[in-house]
Amino acid sequence: MLKLRSIGTCDYSVFEGEQRIGRIRFADERIPGVWLWNVIVHLTGGLPMGSSKDITRLRPSSRLKGSNNLASVPICAGSNSGRT
Repeated sequence: MLKLRSIGTCDYSVFEGEQRIGRIRFADERIPGVWLWNVIVHLTGGLPMGSSKDITRLRPSSRLKGSNNLASVPICAGSNSGRT
């Protein structure tokens, strides 16, 4: 169950159990004023990341659509990309 805890005027932390998972606040500095919200995603298990010394050896996850086109990745100065 989600709970709101007031942390100021029109400013709330969102909790699931005892874990803070987000915030909702009224941004009166904007014209017109708007309600803003954010959510903190807590991951369990291994993090979905990795590393490689050579960009050509990267194996993007098949679950990420559009991520398998390495031709569009710019070459960074000083990187060992394997491409010219």
